[in-house]
Amino acid sequence: MANYDVANYNLIYIYAIHDEAHKGLLKIGQTSFSSKYSIAQLPPNCATLNQNAHFRIQQQTKTALVSYELLHTELATRTITMADDSKQIQSFQDHDVHDVILNSGFQAIKFVESGKPSEWYKIDLTSAKNAIVAVKEGKLALPQAQSIAVVVPKQQIKLRFEQAENVEKTIDIFKRYDTMLWNCKMRYGKTITAYELIKRQGYKKVIVITHRPAVEDGWGTDHDLMFAGTNHLFIDKTNGSVDYDSAIDADNDFKLKQTVASQTPFVYFASIQDLRGSQRVGGKYNKNNVVFDMEWDLLIVDEAHEGTSTDLGDAVIKTLRKPNTKVLLLSGTPYNIMSEFDENKYTWTYVDEQKAKAEWEEKHPGERNPYEELPKMNIFTFDLSEQMPTSYRFVTEDSAFNFREFFRTWTGDIEKDYRIIPEGKSIGDFVYEDDVYNFLSLISNKSESSNYPFSTEEYRDMFAHTFWIVPGVKEAKALSALIQRHPNFKDFEVVNIAGDGDEEKPYNEALALVRSSIKSFAKTITISCGKLTTGVTVREWSAVMMLSGSSSTSASGYMQAIFRVQSPGYINGKQKKNCYVFDFAPDRTLKVIAEVHRVTNKGLKDDEKAKQALGEFINFCPIISVEGTVMRDYDVDEMMRQIKRISVDAAINSGFDDDTIYLSDAGMKISQFDQDILRKLADVVTPQKKGKKNGEVVIADSGMTDEQHKLVEKAKRKPKKDLTEEEKKALELYKKQKEEQKKMFNLLRAVSIRLPLLFYGADADITEIIHLKDFVKIVDDESWSEFMPKGLRKDLFLDILRYYDEDVVVGAGLRIRKLAKAADELPPTYRAKRIVEIMSKFKNPDKETVLTPWRVVNMHMGNTLGGYNFFDESFQKELEEPRVIDNGEVTSDVFLNSNARVLEMNSKSGLYPLYLAYSFYMLNVSGKEKDLPLEETQKIWFDTLDKHIFVLCKTKMARMITIRTLAGYSNKTVHAIYLTKLVEERMKDMDRLSKKLTNPDTWNIGGDRMKFDAVVGNPPYQLDLGKTFSQTQSNTTWIYQYFQFVADKVGRYTCLIYPFGGWFDSPDRLNGLGNIILHDGHTISIDAYEGTTDKRAWYRNDKEPDPIFGTSANLSAGISIVLRSNKIHDSFEFMNRVYADKKVIVKFSETESITPNPLFIDINKKLTGKKIVKDIKKGLFGIESNFVETNPQKVSFSADDWKDPILLLTNDKSGSSGRAKPFWTDKQNIPNGQEFFNCYKIVMSSAYPKKTITTGEPTIENIIKRMEELVEVLPPNSAFGRSRMSLYMTENKEECDNFLKYIRTKFFAGLILQEPNRRSTIGEIIPAQDYSHNSDIDWSVSIDEIDIQLYKKYNLSKTEVDFLENKTLSAD
Repeated sequence: MANYDVANYNLIYIYAIHDEAHKGLLKIGQTSFSSKYSIAQLPPNCATLNQNAHFRIQQQTKTALVSYELLHTELATRTITMADDSKQIQSFQDHDVHDVILNSGFQAIKFVESGKPSEWYKIDLTSAKNAIVAVKEGKLALPQAQSIAVVVPKQQIKLRFEQAENVEKTIDIFKRYDTMLWNCKMRYGKTITAYELIKRQGYKKVIVITHRPAVEDGWGTDHDLMFAGTNHLFIDKTNGSVDYDSAIDADNDFKLKQTVASQTPFVYFASIQDLRGSQRVGGKYNKNNVVFDMEWDLLIVDEAHEGTSTDLGDAVIKTLRKPNTKVLLLSGTPYNIMSEFDENKYTWTYVDEQKAKAEWEEKHPGERNPYEELPKMNIFTFDLSEQMPTSYRFVTEDSAFNFREFFRTWTGDIEKDYRIIPEGKSIGDFVYEDDVYNFLSLISNKSESSNYPFSTEEYRDMFAHTFWIVPGVKEAKALSALIQRHPNFKDFEVVNIAGDGDEEKPYNEALALVRSSIKSFAKTITISCGKLTTGVTVREWSAVMMLSGSSSTSASGYMQAIFRVQSPGYINGKQKKNCYVFDFAPDRTLKVIAEVHRVTNKGLKDDEKAKQALGEFINFCPIISVEGTVMRDYDVDEMMRQIKRISVDAAINSGFDDDTIYLSDAGMKISQFDQDILRKLADVVTPQKKGKKNGEVVIADSGMTDEQHKLVEKAKRKPKKDLTEEEKKALELYKKQKEEQKKMFNLLRAVSIRLPLLFYGADADITEIIHLKDFVKIVDDESWSEFMPKGLRKDLFLDILRYYDEDVVVGAGLRIRKLAKAADELPPTYRAKRIVEIMSKFKNPDKETVLTPWRVVNMHMGNTLGGYNFFDESFQKELEEPRVIDNGEVTSDVFLNSNARVLEMNSKSGLYPLYLAYSFYMLNVSGKEKDLPLEETQKIWFDTLDKHIFVLCKTKMARMITIRTLAGYSNKTVHAIYLTKLVEERMKDMDRLSKKLTNPDTWNIGGDRMKFDAVVGNPPYQLDLGKTFSQTQSNTTWIYQYFQFVADKVGRYTCLIYPFGGWFDSPDRLNGLGNIILHDGHTISIDAYEGTTDKRAWYRNDKEPDPIFGTSANLSAGISIVLRSNKIHDSFEFMNRVYADKKVIVKFSETESITPNPLFIDINKKLTGKKIVKDIKKGLFGIESNFVETNPQKVSFSADDWKDPILLLTNDKSGSSGRAKPFWTDKQNIPNGQEFFNCYKIVMSSAYPKKTITTGEPTIENIIKRMEELVEVLPPNSAFGRSRMSLYMTENKEECDNFLKYIRTKFFAGLILQEPNRRSTIGEIIPAQDYSHNSDIDWSVSIDEIDIQLYKKYNLSKTEVDFLENKTLSAD
């Protein structure tokens, strides 16, 4: 059970020691104790008081072994009349009694040991007791002292040690710097200290600006104390209005000018809100000109973490600041500006304060402890996951607990509510009212074993006045109403300072309401959504309930809020000793503490001093985790582990592609064992940095010492010009070591990016923690092969775990699963969006393993089957509300078929069936999801899955991922199966596989053999057969064609997505897939898209390249979506978006004219007759590329060397390094083609001619120029090797010249331009001509005139001519 102890009674005791040294002396001391009894129940000298006094005295005297006599005990309480005539019971200290005794002429005894005054006084018991009475009556001395010449010292303000030290340091810093930061905790006494600096420095003109005008009272009051009896002035702007008032502004200017003219020193207080409204800094009003013109000696920015963080605030400061102005920034939480300061800052933290408090008595025995009244902070974090079964609903990527969702209220706006308001609920009620009510019950139900702050009467008395922070105004109003209805809080007055409407109460009203309520009611709960979280003191508050914010909450905002309860105070005569923070988002708590620790102790990372600093913090501010009835304090090591786990946000958002998932020192020193592990890893993975292979990875066996790390941290904070040689060398070594670390992370990344999907799909309860080593058991071998890098054995995976930060990875994995679980509570539309959002963070495992993006799924399905689509018409922007796409007959046959069954083949993520199921679902709810209760929408969703959706997976893990996507953790029926060896073996027997898929028993349903109404998916493209005989490259085979063949057998409609170029460019390949698609009459449409490195993209000069799968997939030949049916069609639609967003209709009888660029199809239909492919000769003479290498004796560079010489153009060596050169050889060495020896031969390279043709800008002119450069004319008595092909051969010189003219025409170049990546374009598309003088083309005229003849010959329209010449993007 929690041992909460908010406030203690102070007890004054008097005792004597009856020995010679203490004769005639009395000790007047103090102790404190906790008690549930009231003041009336604790009269002087009662047993409880005496018992506590004895305990304290025995602590003091036990080592001396002396006896003592306790003479008197009494509570140190007194009743004070406040400024408003109200009464308050406060406690006092023994030093107050000592002051009365000394003021009355009695002496404190100095003992030889210390030489300092002690708490022993030469006084009689009656006078000592009367001194206690005098304190209670507010007197400074005893009545009899009035006849004695005793001067009561005048009250003086004395700076504490750290305040005086700060002033001295600031004076010194201002000799070298113009700016100083005071990073001093709340309650430090910044105003008193600042005024002391002003006095010491003699500043005449000082301006204090702040974003929090509420702190003006403190500046004004402390000014009167510090400058009492002087002519020093405190000036503020009358009414302090942000809006412009010319009279107020004129009066303000007059006061300032008059004060300056009189040479009277002053402090001017101004709000930044008012100043930034001035035209001088970009505001609307012509005001504050005198303020901005003033040559200020000192500019003080209070709450500087706010005032300097905006452009307008920064402009105000820059305009006020003059060349000789010193700037002093004050903040208790300057975490956002700390990096701007080095030695020019003074830091006094909560730890410093509490440490000084604890050490005071030892260092200053007998002296008044100035820190005594400052309570100790205690932070309790509560994990609700076990106590509230529905807590998973409120998990987001930003926080372990999403308060905004938890406290969400009904708005009446369906877009915000996600559903209609249930019967019995009203606008303003909590959406999760039962959960909120249960939460209130949880923290307040009576239980002697409970740790919750309102669970016992004793606790409720301790926390009589608390401060609750909630997300917003509406939430505060709803919570206020619910607390008032809750029986456990019937004794509490709820003070809602957030207001009743959309705005919070003004500051002054809010504070006045809180204070009046505390006076009127014994117990209060103040609810705020931001008001009074900074710059305010309510001494009665003993705890703050943090019910707002997220893990992204700023450290400054959090610390400002919780320190509202650390103000000194009294509770029914007890002095506040402890104050408490109750936070129900543990991760957020730890993240804030981590950030405070990091910024405050910058430079101590990975150092024992960092742990020591954190240890001091949690010693003085214990952080206690409460899980059910179990409480435990965080120790330093566990705290640092927990802090690391909060780094999961970066891990999740990057898809584990972030260095936070690795140990920070991993790779900074590499042993031989590490090198062996990483070498093995390098053999099986490709480093995943920007998708580029880094080649052989060699990680050096090197490292840095701890001293070198310290030197680096020091050097990082220094200007480059000030670095020593030693520091420069350390930085260079550090840079090299980071490069080594990056190499290692690049290797590990290939494994890391696969982990989120495995966490997401893991078959484990949501409460079960999954460690990385567990994956070797959770993931079966076949799934391991699919989702891990090929060749990564499980034992090697276990070896590399040494480099991962287990806490971060495990925390991120748990967060992913909780996010998925939370989505189960949403209506299907919003659940689908949430699941997609989660999965959007997952990376493609590698370039060959593609997780089809949600955008592509929508594009694929939307352009074929139709249905409810989540993207706009361009498929670039996701819609708030899905739109309906009706593609006519296919949409009707599939989605309007109440008995339709659809199958996805090879699901990995479940996004395809998610799209399909959603379309069926929306039709089942008639598009009126928002009008239905949540439970009914979920039932319809699961019925939809059961009736319509079927999924085939390759592995068990793929099946679990798909089920998670479709049904979450509901355990509802999902017809998803996995078939072992699906690709390796089952696809070899397509008939058998087809029968299995159409067998109802396969899916555990009854009925006759099935026929799927649609088969969709993105099948695997290749099968890795392992390394080749040389073990240097992978041996793969194409397999996607088999999925198309099986789909055709089992489905009425098939709609698959797979590579384009392979089957289109070579229809006979891939088991004749291209011939089937283009000729069998079952194809409805072909939609082609740009691949990752598709060189065709240059044609689209109207838009940027847009690879369908981005740059993360290796699809250089483009991608195609093919829609087919079991019906016979006359034609199909063809679109290739590489060239234009235009569909063309292609008749199956005219597919010979088809080209990858559909814009040319109509032109190609007109190009009748023989094509020049008939004239192209390759390998004609039987000379292979290695001819010269293998037969060096058969070639030379002189015709004179041979009996019957012939010119031979062939490569000097085989392979890519070979170059075509002219050799001479004997005709008998040429095995074939002797009949062509005497022809003119127009040749060009046979190796991918399209790449050379389109070098440079793809214009008609450049194509012609490149053809002229690439084409060579071999004279008669010549031959060529396999590296060359002949475009045309003739024995007639005139015909040769005419062919050369032909290839220089725009007609010829334009036809090449239609598909420069297709090897056969030159031969298969371009028509051959008669190049003789008998030709229908007059070759004697100019090239331009020849073009005109060609256009006319093929009946090309002007539009087609313009298009062919690349002048337009349409051949219409």
